[in-house]
Amino acid sequence: MTDFDHALVLGKFYPPHAGHHHLIRTAAARSRRTTVTVLASSAESIPVADRVAWLRAEHAGTPGLAVLGDVDDHEMDFHSDAVWELHMGVARAVLARRAIRDGDPSAAAVDAVFSSEAYGDEMAKRLGARHVLVDLDRAAHPVSGTAVRA
Repeated sequence: MTDFDHALVLGKFYPPHAGHHHLIRTAAARSRRTTVTVLASSAESIPVADRVAWLRAEHAGTPGLAVLGDVDDHEMDFHSDAVWELHMGVARAVLARRAIRDGDPSAAAVDAVFSSEAYGDEMAKRLGARHVLVDLDRAAHPVSGTAVRA
């Protein structure tokens, strides 16, 4: 029995680390389907295809899990509705690709957004979903992509 039908986990995964894997496993354990969306900037040094491949390898065999990637070069401004909608357009396009790949174009909607970030509330609201906050304080896995890159 799962809590959710379709969960979204979205991030840069630049690079993937133990905290990301914890987040993905938590979402997959509570959802029938989980879409992990890797969004990269074209200016980043690790290609999105590599990050997608690493996550697919780490989570191979996880029921209902799909890892897809895309480039999102829009500016970051959490106070701008217009900028939010640009980012949400990329996320929605990835979710649509998952649904089409699975043979059910009507199945793109998510009912949960799993994140370890405060922005998850707004993202979930814009997708008509519930936000499930996982380890915001990084207590379970005290690591970040910024720290790993440094």
